[in-house]
Amino acid sequence: MPARPRRDDGSDRPRLYDVIGIDYHRLRRPDPRIAAHVGAALGTARSVLNVGAGAGSYEPRDRRVVAIEPSRTMIHQRPPDAAPVVQAAGTALPVRDAVFDAALAIAHPPPLARPGARRARAGARRGGW
Repeated sequence: MPARPRRDDGSDRPRLYDVIGIDYHRLRRPDPRIAAHVGAALGTARSVLNVGAGAGSYEPRDRRVVAIEPSRTMIHQRPPDAAPVVQAAGTALPVRDAVFDAALAIAHPPPLARPGARRARAGARRGGW
């Protein structure tokens, strides 16, 4: 039996999306209205750090994107042509500061989002948040 993914705090409770995200790609479809808002918010950014990328539903295809996703279950549901993905938590991003033009994070429960959002902002160049 494969080992269950560990949480950032070292416990063996499974990550939320490793449990609830099993059929995500089959049940969840991107909303074009949200995609339009994402595109508008990214503006002229050519490089994007997508934190909590999930299955890649709202990743822009016309820009250089690097996806960060902690859930192995969600990573396995990404389409073959999706952006490259790194399995990591938003609170411990494996990128240097100010490397990307913009950072993107969508639909995270607020207690989980705050620390990761602060770290994602550091990964974006000034004004890219």
